[in-house]
Amino acid sequence: MILAMDVFEHLVDPVEVIQQLWRAMKPGGLLFARIHAAVDPSHPQHIVEDFGPTFARMEQLGFMEKWRDRALWGHVLFQKCGSPI
Repeated sequence: MILAMDVFEHLVDPVEVIQQLWRAMKPGGLLFARIHAAVDPSHPQHIVEDFGPTFARMEQLGFMEKWRDRALWGHVLFQKCGSPI
């Protein structure tokens, strides 16, 4: 299991990191993450705000969403399934 809470908004290339995590994980492995960033001038360290490409690559690789916290902070649990495209 990989835990990545409030990490992806700080990465220069979150798509590349997702690919690295995919390679590091065993089949059936889990990624528990909060992949979100609100536009907020008081947080200039949030360098990524659009995670569309990240989620698209996750889908291509075969990450399957298994659970989502829709009530509070947007935590999501993904499982490594399938073969990468």
